[in-house]
Amino acid sequence: MFRRFYPSEMKESTYSIDFDTLYDVGYRNVIFDIDNTLVKHGAPQTEESQKLLKGLMDKGFGVLFLSNNKEPRVKMFNDPVGAQYIYKAGKPAVKGYLKAVEMLGGTVENTLFVGDQLFTDVWGANKAGMHTILVKPIDKHEEIQIVLKRILEKPILASYRRYMKKKAQFGLIGNPVGHSKSPLIHNTFAELRGDNLEYNLYQLEESELKGALSKFRKLGVKGLNVTIPYKEKVIPFLCGVSETASKIGAVNTLKLTGKGYYGTNTDIIGIKRTFKVKDITVKGRQGVVLGAGGAAKAAAYALYAEGASKVLVINRTFEKAQSLCLSLNQAFETNVFEAYPLSGSPTIEQGSVCIQTTSLGLKGEEALITDDSFYERLSAAIETVPMKTTDFLDRCKAAGIKWSNGFSMLLYQAVEAYEIWNNCALTAEQIDIVRRKLENE
Repeated sequence: MFRRFYPSEMKESTYSIDFDTLYDVGYRNVIFDIDNTLVKHGAPQTEESQKLLKGLMDKGFGVLFLSNNKEPRVKMFNDPVGAQYIYKAGKPAVKGYLKAVEMLGGTVENTLFVGDQLFTDVWGANKAGMHTILVKPIDKHEEIQIVLKRILEKPILASYRRYMKKKAQFGLIGNPVGHSKSPLIHNTFAELRGDNLEYNLYQLEESELKGALSKFRKLGVKGLNVTIPYKEKVIPFLCGVSETASKIGAVNTLKLTGKGYYGTNTDIIGIKRTFKVKDITVKGRQGVVLGAGGAAKAAAYALYAEGASKVLVINRTFEKAQSLCLSLNQAFETNVFEAYPLSGSPTIEQGSVCIQTTSLGLKGEEALITDDSFYERLSAAIETVPMKTTDFLDRCKAAGIKWSNGFSMLLYQAVEAYEIWNNCALTAEQIDIVRRKLENE
C-alpha cells in the first residue's frame, strides 16, 4: 500500500544530489518543486539556488518549476534564472507533470522530479512514471496543513527506510573469480562501518554477461566490480560510463542507477594510490605496461596522468597493443603511448616504471619478459594480479628495485568503489585494518 508513495531515492538536500552522474546516465530534464525544496517557504532565489540552477542549464538540463502556488510567487522565483514554470499545477494530479515534460521537450524516462513532500510531489511524479528524488524540507517551521501531512508521512517514511535497509547486494563478475579477495575487503569494510550489505562472487561466461546484468538489475544488486576478461566487453550493456572510463575504454566498477548500471574505472585510483604509498616517482620517467587488456588501459592512463615521458605498451599480440595505444593517443590528443611486440620490444630507459597487467601470475606462469637486464633497468614495478608473489615479482625482488604486489592496487580501487556505492568516506584506520587482513591471508 505504501509503495506507491516511495521515492526512487532520498537525499538530505537538493544541493547534495549528484546531477553530473544523473546526466551521464541519460537524464536531460529536471522538474523542481520550489518551497522547502530549493529555498525556504516564500523566499526568493538565493545565491546557492541560482548557482545550482544555472549550472544545470549550462550543462544541458532542461529546468522547470512545478508549483501549486499562484503565478506571482512562481514568476518571482523564476525570473533570476529564466527557466520554465507551471503555477497552480494541481499536484499530485498527473496532468501537470505530463504538461511539464511536454514543455521541456522530453519524456518521462529522461526527466527527474525533485521535491520535499510525499503526498503531492513524489506521488504525482510516481504516477507519471518519473524518477523521483525526495529531499528533506529546508525549513522545519511550516504551515499547519503541511505539518499535518508530515505526521501522515512518518509511517510511510519509516516503511521506506525499512525497505531500503534490507541487506544490500554487491559482487564481482569475471572469469575466473575464485581467487578473489574482494569479498574479504568489502565485507570487512561493511562490518567496520555497520553497513548492512553482502559481497559475493559471480563467475560468468561471456555469453551470460548481458543476461546476468539484466538479472542483477531486477534483483536490485546495487554495485558490481568487473575483472578479467570483461572490463571492456561489459561496456555495451551499460547505461553510461564516466568520461575517463569512456576515453580509456575499460571499466571495473558498476553502480546501479534508475537507468541501469553506470560504469567507472577505480583501477586508475588504485594505481595512483599505490604510487603514493610505495613512494614511486613516475613524472619524467618512462612508463612500461606489460599486456594490452582492460587493466592495461587503466595502467597506461595512470602512468600518463602522473607525468610519464613515454608509455610503452608491450604485448605478445602486437595488434592489441597497437590498438590500445592508438585509441589512447586519440582520446587524449597526445603521442605518448607507443606499442611494441614482445619479440621486438626496445631496450627500456634506465629508471623506468613498469606495471604488469597480464593474467600470467594468476595462472602461476612465467613472466612475460624473462630477461634480467629488463628488470635491472627499472626503478619500480607494480604487479596488478592480487597474489602475494608471482614470477614477475620474484624477478623484481632479485633486481633490488621498488615493487608492489597486486594487493595494494586491489585495496585502493576497492576503497574507491565502496565509497562510490555507499556514498561514504572510509577512514584511514578502517583501510589499514583491511590492509593488514590482506597481508595476513
